Amino acid sequence: MATDSNYASFREIIHLYHDDDLVGALQFLDGLNIPPDITDEDSTSTVLLKTIRKHLRVQLQGETLPLYMDADPFVAFIRGGGNVPLYTSLSATLNQLWTSISQTSSPLQPFTVLDVGVGTGEALLPTLRQSHLKPFIYTAEPSAAIHTTTLSQLAALESDGILSGYNGITASAEALSSDRHSLEQFAGGVDVVQMTFSLQYLSQHRELTRYLKWVRELLLQSKSTKNTNPRFISAEFDVPSVANDHPPLLAEQRIKYIFESYLQGLEEYRFTPTFAAVVQGFLIPVMMSKFDTNLIEQISDESADDDRQNGRKHGKRRKRDGEPKKKEGSLTRERTKEEWVNEVQKAGFSKVELKFIEKYWWGDCYMIIAEP
Repeated sequence: MATDSNYASFREIIHLYHDDDLVGALQFLDGLNIPPDITDEDSTSTVLLKTIRKHLRVQLQGETLPLYMDADPFVAFIRGGGNVPLYTSLSATLNQLWTSISQTSSPLQPFTVLDVGVGTGEALLPTLRQSHLKPFIYTAEPSAAIHTTTLSQLAALESDGILSGYNGITASAEALSSDRHSLEQFAGGVDVVQMTFSLQYLSQHRELTRYLKWVRELLLQSKSTKNTNPRFISAEFDVPSVANDHPPLLAEQRIKYIFESYLQGLEEYRFTPTFAAVVQGFLIPVMMSKFDTNLIEQISDESADDDRQNGRKHGKRRKRDGEPKKKEGSLTRERTKEEWVNEVQKAGFSKVELKFIEKYWWGDCYMIIAEP
């Protein structure tokens, strides 16, 4: 069966990549004698191998860019495939939650939302169009290129009378919680702090804890100044522990989960005009970064020994002369839904609920709803 043999090939490529042997991984792929061009007759697993080969060639030529520096692949990804029904469900749920929370807010002040890691606004903007609240919106986003476009859309919605105002802050969640004066920016208080798939980017455990405590402090401050009952709302994927970005990176279950999940992800975009941009500019770089020890060691709270299987020696291969460094990848730390709840509770939130949102190829989406 092609998928079985292609999985064996995928597994070998991942072991080589994990050892920093990009040249060896490419040589192995070339040795499979798979024609480079993707055809309609190719199995999805064959397409995966072909896209990995192209990605490695580009890396070895030193032509890759850090993720999100070029916003187009990410925008194409997030506006296609399973993300369309996912964000439809997310915005509908957010609208319901905003409406419910607003009933405890003062009618003398605008309903206020802080969206951290707003990105392209795929969740925020549709929620605003559905809402009758005419809120004030704060946004925080580290990518200036992405944030600029989102802010222009907020300006248009303000002109249409859909929101009462907005203020954009080009900063990450980590930067907000590291700045001891950052709470002063929200002195008037907020009713909601929300995030959609950005909590995972607080990859160091101490960063996550500091940020969640910062959110709780902001909400407690808001409870006093606005006489409201504010909430922290975060959408994240329920990712099995075996697939999370911590050693052992080469556990068989982890490799197989990532292989099977990304086959589903590729299939959602395969016959679309944006396939090449999405796959080469986003999906494959993210997938390969999950096996990059240089990145994972930065985010792991544990020791980074390899624990390789099937008799492989411990320790990394010395990089060949002239071989480029790997592309900057995606520094994330995903969790199971129960682990997410536990992290929020440990930060001091008094009540934490989970709400199922949508099934998705990487993991089911849940919304975490917490009271300070």
